[in-house]
Amino acid sequence: MKKTISGVLLALAATCALVACGKKKTEKDETTTKKPRKRSGKDNIVSAYGWNAEFQTRVNTFYGGRVCINPKQKDGTDTPDDKKEYQGDKVEKVNGSATVLKSGVTIQWTTATNQGSIYQDTLDIALDNNIVDMFCFEADYATKYVKSEFVADLTALGVDQSDQFKYTKDIATNAAGKLVGSSWQACPGATIYNMEVAKVVWGDSVEYSAVEAKITDGYTKFKAAAAEVAAKTYTEGTATKHYNMIVGPASIYRLYAQNLSAKMYDEATNVITIDKALFEYANNSKEMAGYMAGTTDAYGQWGDNWAKEMSADSKTLCIFGCPWFVDFSFKDYRKATGTDSGWRVCKPYKSFFWGGTWVAATNVCTQAETVKNTVVDIIKDITTKKEIMLDITAQTKDFTNTTTGMNSIKDTPDAYFGGSKTIQTYLDSVATADMSKSSDFDQQIAEGFQAAFRTYIGEGASGKTCWDAFVSNLLDKTSAKEVKAAAGVTIDTNITIA
Repeated sequence: MKKTISGVLLALAATCALVACGKKKTEKDETTTKKPRKRSGKDNIVSAYGWNAEFQTRVNTFYGGRVCINPKQKDGTDTPDDKKEYQGDKVEKVNGSATVLKSGVTIQWTTATNQGSIYQDTLDIALDNNIVDMFCFEADYATKYVKSEFVADLTALGVDQSDQFKYTKDIATNAAGKLVGSSWQACPGATIYNMEVAKVVWGDSVEYSAVEAKITDGYTKFKAAAAEVAAKTYTEGTATKHYNMIVGPASIYRLYAQNLSAKMYDEATNVITIDKALFEYANNSKEMAGYMAGTTDAYGQWGDNWAKEMSADSKTLCIFGCPWFVDFSFKDYRKATGTDSGWRVCKPYKSFFWGGTWVAATNVCTQAETVKNTVVDIIKDITTKKEIMLDITAQTKDFTNTTTGMNSIKDTPDAYFGGSKTIQTYLDSVATADMSKSSDFDQQIAEGFQAAFRTYIGEGASGKTCWDAFVSNLLDKTSAKEVKAAAGVTIDTNITIA
């Protein structure tokens, strides 16, 4: 998703930068509080924090149920469907970063970019100053906030999460067994494949099942299919180029990072141990480099080249995505003719999920009755009410966090993906999602490992050189006293895994 920093946070962001330079810490010291926290803020203002406007948009559009706010035109005739505007029934009006509710309460939204931990640093300062009532967190740093002193027990506040998918609850459950976060979405991974490229490679009459048999059954078969794809060429100007299997190394990182054997940060020893799965990612990416659109940063996620490979002119077979990705990114890149995008959906060669947004209520929000009631009501409406979540799915293609709701529509053909049973694919994928291996510094590891090993993957750089750079950077960004490779991994010019 596109990430921006709000103007209201410029001063805070600058403060974060100064603080971060001299601060390396874990959240171990935040599991207890030395003195009672007193909420700062007015009793009719809910202060909400996030790294983008996704949750804000969901609240603005669906809180209380989605209703049309302009059913009639000025001349009294019905408004055409493509001109209708919708807003949550409990929302009075939206004014930029403020959402005014019919109850008289206003939600003031504050956002900061997720990149480089800026959002976390900004949120930490705000939490320390007791000015946050509700905030969002995502998978890569969930454990940090789930175990912190700042979050309230949602079950005790009356939020029933019994219909949600297991992994989304596991990630938001603290050591005491309390659920302290709730999400309206689950984010199981899928392969989105380009049927036009598949026809070039395997013939116009190729069946979906034949394509999927080649790309869903493990890395070995996927790599073999990649060789077949790369054997087909096209002409661009005066150059002859081959078709691509994937866009770049970042395309497949999550397939490995979400299949860890153990947590990578041990709080007791203050040591980070990089799992074998990440080294497998580096080696497999290196093997696949010749089948990628490109290996440089220009082919990383969110860039123009990445977007191009999802467009109507794409020469790449496989994109790895998830439900929110379709709504926020893919559909904007792929300008379809009619309803069929020309792409199809199937399970990935290695199961994964991609991010997700959880919402927490802070302990200080409970000090003001109107604020507490509003925060709890929002979380209930957006993350636990099946009828609202089914509407979110219908309008945005999100895979919402209701097991009974998603199973009720699992057989519905997805016209955008040529009749693919998209929801069933997500259900198969979410069944294997596992958050038990998450730990504090996953975001810093993810960003640093991919950046450090890009030249190993695409330019023949020594694995040892890349490893040393990664370790140095990670030690600088965390409180860890040591970063080491998992047992059985040997890092020299190349990386070997026992």
